Amino acid sequence: MSLFLLFLLFLLFLLFLLFLLFLLFLLFLLFLLLFFLLLFFFLLLFFLLLLLLVVFFLLINIFFLLFLLLLLF
Repeated sequence: MSLFLLFLLFLLFLLFLLFLLFLLFLLFLLFLLLFFLLLFFFLLLFFLLLLLLVVFFLLINIFFLLFLLLLLF
């Protein structure tokens, strides 16, 4: 009888270890998701800043060309 109880305790312990492994896996997935969201956010920020820079330089270029046209006439 005690051997059977020991066996049940051992199975419970294995189940507990499996549960801990599952929690660790969920934590790992959460960190992975967080990492990719941050990566996506920073890439989005970078491309928006790049777009802003390009628009800024285009506006400067257009105003400079208009200024040259005014000087020409």
